[in-house]
Order: sequence, then C-alpha cells, then structure tokens
Amino acid sequence: MKTVAVIMAGGKGERLWPMSTKEHPKQFLKLVDKNKTMVQLTLDRIKKFLDLKDIYVVGLQEHQDIVKEQLPEVPDENLIFLSEARNTAPLIATMTILIKQKYQDANVIVLASDSYIHNTDLFIDTLKNGVSSLEKDNIVTIGIVPDRIETGYGYIQLGKKMEKKEGYQVKKFVEKPSYDIARKYYESGEFLWNSGMFLWRNNYIYECFRLYCPNIFDCMQGMESSDYSRFDHWYRQMEATSIDYAVMEKADNILVLPGTFGWDDVGSWISVERLRSADEFGNVLEGNVVIQDCNRNIIIGDDPNFTIAMVGIQDQVIVKNENTILLMDKSHCGDIKKVLEKIK
Repeated sequence: MKTVAVIMAGGKGERLWPMSTKEHPKQFLKLVDKNKTMVQLTLDRIKKFLDLKDIYVVGLQEHQDIVKEQLPEVPDENLIFLSEARNTAPLIATMTILIKQKYQDANVIVLASDSYIHNTDLFIDTLKNGVSSLEKDNIVTIGIVPDRIETGYGYIQLGKKMEKKEGYQVKKFVEKPSYDIARKYYESGEFLWNSGMFLWRNNYIYECFRLYCPNIFDCMQGMESSDYSRFDHWYRQMEATSIDYAVMEKADNILVLPGTFGWDDVGSWISVERLRSADEFGNVLEGNVVIQDCNRNIIIGDDPNFTIAMVGIQDQVIVKNENTILLMDKSHCGDIKKVLEKIK
C-alpha cells in the first residue's frame, strides 16, 4: 500500500515571539540549526524514508511565498495552502479527502513542521515500525520517553504491552498537567509525552471522523461532492478543534510506540535554550551581544549594528527582532501570549 506523509506547517508559534510572528512563524526560522529552518529540517528527515512525490506540506495561503522559497524541491501539486488556521482536525480532514481522491486508501504519516529530532536514523526506524503496525482499524502514535518533569506537553498513559508487535495500547491521553502531577507521571514510568505524530490508514481516519465528528464529516462529504475550488468553502465551516479532541480521546484502538530518538517541540524560548550551545556561564547568545557578570540568560539580536549590552543579569530572555524588544524573566515564558493580546 502507498505510504504518504503530511507535514503540518500552518502553526503560529506565538510563544517564540518576537522572532516568530504571524507573517513569519517559527517553522520558517533557523531556531536550532544555523543553515536550515525547522520546516526544511523536517523535510530532510522524512525524505530519508519517502520520495518527494509522496510528501505533502500543508500551510496557509499567506505563507505561500515562504514555503515555495524554502521548499523548492517539493512538487507544486504537493503544496496545499489553506485560507486560515483552524487547528489540526480540519487540516487533517481536508487532507484525508485529497488522499482518498488520489489513492482511495494509503498509509498516512502526520508530522509537525517544527519539531526537533536528534537521531534521524532512529526516528525513521520508528516510523517504519509504525507503518508496519498499521491495520485497517487502528491508529499508531509515537510517544516520547520523558527525560525530565515537563508541564508543557500533553501525555499518553500506557496500557497493555502488545504481544505480537512493538508498542503498547493507549490507556488515555492527558492534557498538560500541573508540576506536581507531571512529577507523578514522570516517576511512575507509565506515561509518555504526546509528540503529535500519528499514523493511520486513510480510510480508517475517514471512518473516525464519521463516528466522532459529525460537523467535520458533513463538510468532508461536501468536499467529496465538490471540485477542489470549493474545498476552502467546506474547510472554513469545519469546527476549529485539534485532532486530539476530535479523534484521539474518543477512539479505542490506538497503539503507541515509545520514541527514544531525542525530541523537542521547540515551543518556547526555554526549549531553544535546551537545544543551543551555551557559554561557560550558561548564556545562550546570538548577534551583537556584550555581557558582563551575566548567567543563564537567552540573549538574541537580529541586527549586527545594534549592540545589546547586559551587566549583572540572571535568568532572563532578551530578544530583539526588527523594531521589537522582548525582556522577560525565564519563569514567565508561558505568559507571552498575554502580552501579545495586549499588543493586539
């Protein structure tokens, strides 16, 4: 059976403001690699498994030029641009219809465009195991074995170990926990991080939308009876919700494969700090930065003619991008969206 990959590239990346903006969100930035953006790194990884003709990238219409500039090797017919961000379930539902029309059925791998993967070879091996574990009526997800207490991710509770194949049954999906609950999850060894990577047969996810999401499924049927020019009309009528809420928390035949390839969703400045080299005092520095007696800071500037000078500063995030400067205590990284709402 044909195997295809769908790279979701329509996110906002607001927690990495002001470098990540509505016009140029984080998946199009060089956050963890000096030479390539996050979406370019994602494409490079999946190309080790699939041909370019079997890789689809889904973004927003307002980012068409950026996507085509950064991913010139992807065939134009494999670049799908949506009119607005409506979360992951409508995006996946739309791609389900497109894949159904082209192949009738296929193995589908759904990936985010902004994840960091340390060991690409092990990652590809895990995907191959996931594809081989697919059946006509199951979903496979990849959970990340935690290496720390983390409140920024959702979790997957492990159920019964599978006897004839790798992985575990999923007992339940859990939303982002408080610190005390995250500590219990970590110490129990029964929980994995929810990576947001999923595999399924296209016909089965179609059936899941029929069973669990009547609003979205009605719009999918509208797409099936329309030509492609009407797809956006139906897409904009779909309930704006995540695939986790729409399907994962309701489906009862989900297999999770533990991932040990080194993963991060690069969702905040703290994650950037984890993935970049620091100086001997724990400072992550980029740009024209001069410091004295500073420790454990993230200081990034975009203009070589603009000097950022810091003295006696500890545990801060200082980011300059064009005409905006962010000054923030690292303990408040989760509050950036509150500031953005005030700015808006």
